Amino acid sequence: MYDMASRFLKLRFRTERNYIGARIKVSYITNHVGCTNERNRETGFRNCPRNAISRVNVRKRGSAVGACFVIFVLVAFPNLVIGSDDLKKRFLTEAPEAWRQNGVKLQLTSFQRDIESSYTLSSGEKRSDKFRTISLRRGSNVIREFAQLQNGKVTFEHARGINDRYKFYLLRPGPDSIWSISFILPPSDDAESTSFLTEIDVARDELDSGLRSLLYGLNLARIQWDDSRVTIRECREVTRDGLSLCQVEIQFNSRQTSVDSDSVANRDWLPERCRSLHLIVDPEKKWLPVFTRLVVEPPSGTLVSEVEWTYELHRDGYLPTKLVERRMFSERKGVDEYVHTDSVTDVSSEPIHNERFTLLHYGLPEPDWSQRSLPWWLYLIICGFALVLGAMILSKVKRAK
Repeated sequence: MYDMASRFLKLRFRTERNYIGARIKVSYITNHVGCTNERNRETGFRNCPRNAISRVNVRKRGSAVGACFVIFVLVAFPNLVIGSDDLKKRFLTEAPEAWRQNGVKLQLTSFQRDIESSYTLSSGEKRSDKFRTISLRRGSNVIREFAQLQNGKVTFEHARGINDRYKFYLLRPGPDSIWSISFILPPSDDAESTSFLTEIDVARDELDSGLRSLLYGLNLARIQWDDSRVTIRECREVTRDGLSLCQVEIQFNSRQTSVDSDSVANRDWLPERCRSLHLIVDPEKKWLPVFTRLVVEPPSGTLVSEVEWTYELHRDGYLPTKLVERRMFSERKGVDEYVHTDSVTDVSSEPIHNERFTLLHYGLPEPDWSQRSLPWWLYLIICGFALVLGAMILSKVKRAK
């Protein structure tokens, strides 16, 4: 009896051993291959060659394990087999339009941000700077204020503002100093317009959409996805911090001629020497970028720019509240590193008084030529009252005679 049990265990062990070593390579076949109907007197089993028993068990069980493996892959990694094409179509359809609309439209009247930047050069030089900006808006009136900070104190300030009567640029060395006027001009005057209007446009953009992308000149909203210079190498779903996101690998060829060679906008949207973009966006937040990694190849080296965003739910949509950018420029002499942290510290949608957008707020007098003149209809009303009053006086004089 002991000998029979020992033989049975050895047979089972040999079968399992062969099965484990060959389970992926075999498939199901009919049972009892190579066996006869005569039974062995010692074991009670049918007379089968050892390799036949092992082969039958291996192939039958291998089929079940293979099927379970395929089902596991389909359930755990669906994007490896299905869904990637649908996600890519959805990305190409929805994301560019959402970016052209700035992702979310915020109705902010005040937007304050703190900026900290530092860099370390290959030569060993290090530097760190801190700034604070405030953007304000009421209708067409816009102001952007800038303050440089050192050890928590303001060391330099400037303010650019525009209203329906004039535009101005003010400077002062610190909060205890008097504002000095750099220029005051009518709104339609083109003098000093380039840098001035750029700052005003930045203020409007912040108030509309929060922190924007810093992708070394590459604007996501301007990418022409049907351009021959753009190749989407991969588009799949990924999980990050418990969120279901979309990861896109994009390859650029900035030296190749655009499909629409007659369109200047289509030809010039891609900065030279952009090579690849690793993009992670959140479909649930109107495809707002969560992480980007842009590779650029300038003539003297390679630049890698990584940007990461953080969002909070605002009344009008998702507000980008923090942006961290890391740039690494590699060349023969070494690596230059740059870190830029941009944080939103205060936002508001409450209306702002009109005086906040004038020189009076900064303790300066209004220019004489900017004083409001009375509207024409008010002149007509005054003339009408004067005529009526004159007629009444004349009628009383005639009655007195």
